[in-house]
Amino acid sequence: MAAVTDHDLAVALLNKRHEDNPEDNFVNSVLTGLAKYGHLTEKQVKAVLAPREDRKPSEWVGEEGDEVGPLEVTLLYVGGYSNDKPFRFVIMVDEWGNVYKTSSRGKFSYEAAQRGKGGKITMKGVVGTGNPEKYPAHVEYNGTKQTVLSDVYLGDDEIGQ
Repeated sequence: MAAVTDHDLAVALLNKRHEDNPEDNFVNSVLTGLAKYGHLTEKQVKAVLAPREDRKPSEWVGEEGDEVGPLEVTLLYVGGYSNDKPFRFVIMVDEWGNVYKTSSRGKFSYEAAQRGKGGKITMKGVVGTGNPEKYPAHVEYNGTKQTVLSDVYLGDDEIGQ
């Protein structure tokens, strides 16, 4: 499964901060540079990800088998492959900075692919994979806690549908 880069997380957090406060000069300045050059500098990424009083780092959510959502999330990564059915890896962040990842096919993965990186989607899912010995419900990548979800659906669908 693809990892969330610091750059991806910084862009998602910038977009969320802009939604929360469109008058934030720092956010507007960095987003202007992103639009112009297509990427953030290493210094900008560090500044965005620096600890802030109003933002906590990603935390693990729930325990194996718990349902989460519906949550509005920002898509950080949507990728995958197709044999006979589309199968996609999706990494997303909620409004509190918690990072989730899933392997999915079906309606959710189709909608995620249509919206792409930076898109918003309302989802719900089940924490873990049903096989915690082999695939844990909570992982950490480069110091970022990530919650692994299975059975991920659009926010208006029933889990297990």
